[in-house]
Amino acid sequence: HILSQEKEAHETLQNWATAQPDNVAPVTALVSMLLDDNQSAEAVDAAKAGIARLPEERRNDQRLQLLIGQAQLAAGMQQQGEATLIALIHTTTDPSMMNSTAYILGKSGLDLSLSESTAKAALAQLTEESKTWTLKEDPQNALAHSRLIASTWDTLGWILYLEGKLTDAESYIQPAWTNRESPEIGEHLAEIAEGKGNPDEALRL
Repeated sequence: HILSQEKEAHETLQNWATAQPDNVAPVTALVSMLLDDNQSAEAVDAAKAGIARLPEERRNDQRLQLLIGQAQLAAGMQQQGEATLIALIHTTTDPSMMNSTAYILGKSGLDLSLSESTAKAALAQLTEESKTWTLKEDPQNALAHSRLIASTWDTLGWILYLEGKLTDAESYIQPAWTNRESPEIGEHLAEIAEGKGNPDEALRL
């Protein structure tokens, strides 16, 4: 795929999924790759085919369900995608998964109230977990957890922005930007600045 041989990459993953029908990894990799290549309808079909081959106990893999919901929304299957993601929200306790699901729903303009409460729940869980961190933590794990908190700040802030709560949104997105100056977070700050009538600040951001 790095060599821009998308067709060959897709076929390789399909062959892997066929050869190991009880393995979720090739299915999620294929669906993710198709989404990256803007082939959302094909991603939905690949997900359905992969799920049909998987044993019953692996069909509700949370990463796979997240990708299916995302693919359905991207393919214009709004009702199905919304239902898939809401079902995931109601079953997951993983703050990373909660954050991702809330962001995808919110970004699509769906269920903003549920997205907001889910992002807040994920942030509360992460905040509580952070109280147990010590200097003995693996630095890479600590970095990953810190980045997830910043990402969740951005998610919650963006949902608040979509709800028209610009000041509240900025209070979460600004610290996310301070911790991780990603283009997407910067764009969110710019949108808030523009919404508050500060076009020069929006352009700077």
